Amino acid sequence: RLYMKKLHRMFIYCSVASVAGMSIFTSCFFQEQPTKCMLMSFGPIQQFFFWMAVGHWITALWEDWRTRHFLGQGLTKESGGGLALFPLNLCCSSAQVMYVTYTVH
Repeated sequence: RLYMKKLHRMFIYCSVASVAGMSIFTSCFFQEQPTKCMLMSFGPIQQFFFWMAVGHWITALWEDWRTRHFLGQGLTKESGGGLALFPLNLCCSSAQVMYVTYTVH
């Protein structure tokens, strides 16, 4: 159940973030200097969406931790001839390797 909530929340976040990114891009695109506008303008709207992204990242880490047993489904130490998760498969389970990979990514 928690995993399905996670997927729904991620879908909503990705949809909102995509629309927000396109609207910010479009508003800068028609400026006299669009590149400077995109790089130098960081007003309340951009700050709001930046902190929304930070909140999403923190929530995603917490949800990944809570559902970490799903992350390594189907992976074993022998997957890919033993090279799929190498060298981390020597000291960690597949779920631990996937959680670390998701966190670093």
